[in-house]
Amino acid sequence: MNKIEKQLKKDSNDVYLLRSEQEAMKSSILRNTQERHSPVSIFSFPNLIYRLVPATLVVLLAVGVPVTYASQNSVPGDLLYGFEINIVEEIEEIFYISDNQKVNYHIARLEERLEELKEVADKSDEKTLVALVGGEIQEHTQEIIDVAGSRTRSKEDVNQLVVTSAIINASSDIIDIALNSDPATSSIESIIVLIDDEIDKEITEYISENKNGEDISDQISEDVEDINQFAEEGHLDDVLKIYIDDQLKNANAKILEEDLENTLIILSKTKSEILKQKYLKD
Repeated sequence: MNKIEKQLKKDSNDVYLLRSEQEAMKSSILRNTQERHSPVSIFSFPNLIYRLVPATLVVLLAVGVPVTYASQNSVPGDLLYGFEINIVEEIEEIFYISDNQKVNYHIARLEERLEELKEVADKSDEKTLVALVGGEIQEHTQEIIDVAGSRTRSKEDVNQLVVTSAIINASSDIIDIALNSDPATSSIESIIVLIDDEIDKEITEYISENKNGEDISDQISEDVEDINQFAEEGHLDDVLKIYIDDQLKNANAKILEEDLENTLIILSKTKSEILKQKYLKD
């Protein structure tokens, strides 16, 4: 057994799925296997893939090799990190079928990448790893944008994009400091523009698809409540306090003008900035 094989064996033995994670994965495997009946031959390529992937994962679970998080202790630079992001996460994504599930999956990965970014950014000699994680963040964000552009709009969709915007902006701040405004940061700035544009588009289409305005009013109320709740929790710097106050005044002015679209845009961007600060502090 060579050095790499020994390391893989050691690392995999140290990582286990929680019982809840095992049950969730087993349920997902069974559900997807049952739902994928097809009248075509079982030897056709797509049909074979649908059967082989769940079967392979069942075997992996049976021998104790985790599938959902193959290396929960791995970080950028570790031997298993590339295995986790290039193989395990690709397999995981197969089991998320609906658009909503896919977006939530990529948001979870973005949160994970952000924590990894914080860890490597503190090391002055890890600029290559910072760029690596930054690239992964961009890829997950692009996946979210692609899915968002093809689905029916809802207030939950807007909220998902707000969270995505907060994470990508927090990541951008960390990368900018770690790389000293290196040109590599320009690509993440472009993805920020895309996600902000997608939020505006989601809100515009969401409003056009809810002509009665009742759901929109509820969303505005929820946004204002969320913003006020965070403001009451304290721990805000003076700059953020002023920003929140100004944005709430702007939103109130738009409400009086019955401009629901710009009201939601203002509130969404305010929530994104608040969440960004929370991600940076956590």
